Amino acid sequence: MKKLFFITLLSSIAVNVYANNLICPFTDYFEMSAPAGYTFTSISSADNVAVEQQGPLNFMTHCKDSSSTKSGKVYVTIASSDCDLCTLHITDGPYEMNPTVNFSTCVGRLKFSGTDHVWGSYTYTLRFSH
Repeated sequence: MKKLFFITLLSSIAVNVYANNLICPFTDYFEMSAPAGYTFTSISSADNVAVEQQGPLNFMTHCKDSSSTKSGKVYVTIASSDCDLCTLHITDGPYEMNPTVNFSTCVGRLKFSGTDHVWGSYTYTLRFSH
């Protein structure tokens, strides 16, 4: 009887650990396509999305809490100076089909042109132009 209880307990723990990793299994990669001289100057996140800058022109998003299925927001500013910049608000999460740019505001010559995505990949290109 003790063996059966012990085996059941171990099985339950193993299933819970495995299931928690499956609830929020996403990682998305973003890169910037912009005129020369522009870099990400500010990147932050809210809710259940964590963001990590990978370089001056790319970042990745993933879950903060792997047991939650909630989406979150990423706030990104790209600039070459204080007078030439764009700020984007992006919704991303584990069950978002694709990340969505909900809001963009630009000052100066820079314009947000849209997002490119190759179907079947988790890489997204944020396009900017003059």
